[in-house]
Amino acid sequence: MFSKNALVAAVIILCFPALAWADGSASIMSGGETTTVEFSGEKFLRMDAPEAGGYMLLRDDKLYSVAHEGDRVMVFDIAAALKAMGGSARQESFWDEDVVEVVSFENTGENETVAGIRGEVYELQALNREGKKQVSTLVLTEHPIVVELSAAMFRMSETLVNAIGDETPRSLLMMKDHIIAKDKGILRQGEDFEIISITENSPSAERFALPAEPMKLPFGG
Repeated sequence: MFSKNALVAAVIILCFPALAWADGSASIMSGGETTTVEFSGEKFLRMDAPEAGGYMLLRDDKLYSVAHEGDRVMVFDIAAALKAMGGSARQESFWDEDVVEVVSFENTGENETVAGIRGEVYELQALNREGKKQVSTLVLTEHPIVVELSAAMFRMSETLVNAIGDETPRSLLMMKDHIIAKDKGILRQGEDFEIISITENSPSAERFALPAEPMKLPFGG
């Protein structure tokens, strides 16, 4: 239904701050693909998935996929779909589990502007499963609208983890400890993720409404 990059995009952004909720929209780049995201508070998020001819929708603490086939609109409850698929849903992990241990996470003292927003540059050094050190650069900010986007996408990631039934990935826990606790949002992470543009606005409620009832899947576990 949706590419791994679209799902990973939801995992990369990981902040969950104690701030007043806002609404907005953003264009993000993940895995070489550009995606549009609209959000309202932390509980409503719509992420376009052009390669699937539709979008992902977070609402009511549930995650849905919406696709168009000609004039037909198909809505799937992702948790229900994964449950129906049983063990086949676990054949390939959605998560990149290369991070085993964080060696250091430090502010370099440098600044970088991404999408017109000034951020601080951090260097992350971590060990992978083979014991090799990996180094990546992150640009973080306390800008409220970026932190807000992060909160909504973290909720989507958390919902997806629960739907799959996996343990929370170490990489997700690592980012939670080192970024969420500091009430920051990610503007850029290496060449894997970057906010291209972000605007504070109020998408209409219809953008987060289900266009049809979720389909009942014909296959069982």
